[in-house]
Amino acid sequence: MNQITLLGRLTKDIEKKETYCNFLEEKETYCKFTLAVNGTKKGEADFFQCVAFGKTSEILSKHCEKGSQIAVEGRVKLGNYEKDGIKHYTTEVVINKFHFCGKSIKNVDNDELLF
Repeated sequence: MNQITLLGRLTKDIEKKETYCNFLEEKETYCKFTLAVNGTKKGEADFFQCVAFGKTSEILSKHCEKGSQIAVEGRVKLGNYEKDGIKHYTTEVVINKFHFCGKSIKNVDNDELLF
């Protein structure tokens, strides 16, 4: 089973983006962001690259900003690409669910968050 749960803070504001999805034959909204998660020692942190799609990406980009604390659930996706003849490997968390934590969330309308 490929499942991960993280609790952390955003390292910068989230920007919503769009891409054309051939499978759906329409534009799809997505966002990428980095989540800083406290390590086992004081002052230590691990940084996870995350990606969210659709309504999840729209809500995250609208209500979260740098420093917002969120919990995310998702799966780990491994990838690779080649640039200038050098192979690069990537690891990112594809978000399935999220939860707002703390008081650093902006413009929250509870009806909008029910999806």
